[in-house]
Amino acid sequence: MTKRLKNTLFMFLAAGLVSVFALGVGEVLARIWVAKKWTVEKKVMILNDDPMNGRYVYHPDIGYVLSPGYDDHNSLGWRGAEFELEKPAGTWRVVCLGGSTTYGTTASTAYPAFLEELLREEGIEAEVINAGVPGWTSRESRINFELRVLPLDPDLVIIYHGRNDLIPQAYNGYQNDYSHYRIRLITL
Repeated sequence: MTKRLKNTLFMFLAAGLVSVFALGVGEVLARIWVAKKWTVEKKVMILNDDPMNGRYVYHPDIGYVLSPGYDDHNSLGWRGAEFELEKPAGTWRVVCLGGSTTYGTTASTAYPAFLEELLREEGIEAEVINAGVPGWTSRESRINFELRVLPLDPDLVIIYHGRNDLIPQAYNGYQNDYSHYRIRLITL
């Protein structure tokens, strides 16, 4: 092997090592930057390449809730039409809790919308709020009830869950609080 060939190979090897080192330093700096500067919400949004990206926002007690203003969500982060937080006088307020069984395919075809229509046809001044969130178990619905639904002063709460509570029970290391099942967003 000639001296020129050896020098060329050495240069390529040195350039490769410098590149790997520079990329490694860049990765470390990027991880430090993200850990110190990015919010949990931003990390979840960037890391989630699901086509539903934007449908949910982080919530510290429940994990996630509906994103206000997303398609078919109102500005308060509930499925369906806008409503006032304070219940209007003379209005019967019903809140429907559940997972995707309550959330429905669209706001207008979900059962809470039909229930409101039926009540109004019977002459009952009713406001039915769709508090369903896809993927939620009864645990998330209970926390949502305590933190977000009770302040709405409902007259009636309907709970309708499907199979979401069965899924965590199929995972190894079952914990009653489902901590073995839910991703801990705080650690991102």
